[in-house]
Amino acid sequence: MQTKQVDPSTRTFQQDTRNESMQLMSTQSTMTNSPRQKSLHALQLRMRDSMQQQKFFANLPVQLAVDVDATQYEGNVYVEAKGQASDFSNGDDAGDYGWNGVEKYSVKATVADQVIDPGGTFNNSFIVAQSGHILAQQNGGKGSDPKNVFAQDGGVNNGPYRSYFENPMRQALNKADKDADVTFEAALEGDNISFGKLEKESKNLFV
Repeated sequence: MQTKQVDPSTRTFQQDTRNESMQLMSTQSTMTNSPRQKSLHALQLRMRDSMQQQKFFANLPVQLAVDVDATQYEGNVYVEAKGQASDFSNGDDAGDYGWNGVEKYSVKATVADQVIDPGGTFNNSFIVAQSGHILAQQNGGKGSDPKNVFAQDGGVNNGPYRSYFENPMRQALNKADKDADVTFEAALEGDNISFGKLEKESKNLFV
């Protein structure tokens, strides 16, 4: 596997020749749940059961409160965070490094015994994107951690994604005991996902 790593002094990316090249999958905007789209649950099971799982550990800043892991699998990226309710706070603004080419994404969280699951897939069609958190800033997501950032359609980010997932997760966190167990999971899918400086203008791949 060949993993691109951030050089913190020059902000350029170097090839790590010990690993194979990283290739990950990209489709379109607003929330859908068509038969051809894999459910988050099914994708999780395939990722977890596969002996070919590969943890993505680049030399990147990580979250202080919530440590986000990213796993690559068959053209997808699986992002996970675990902790207690009190950890999921104090996020910061999203930077300009993260995942490019994400075409659709699914998310799920469990706060104590409450499951927050929008029940569908968010499509990511855009002409001009913004730097989007995977785990929301209001829920402890660090935008300074590039593994938690992707080029995201702003309409979905500020609309259905916030309404159907980010806000309900925040409400559940506010009601939970501070030491309640919390898990967050996201599956990013695309035909050509890459990691680096965000490409915020569409290349007409999604429109």
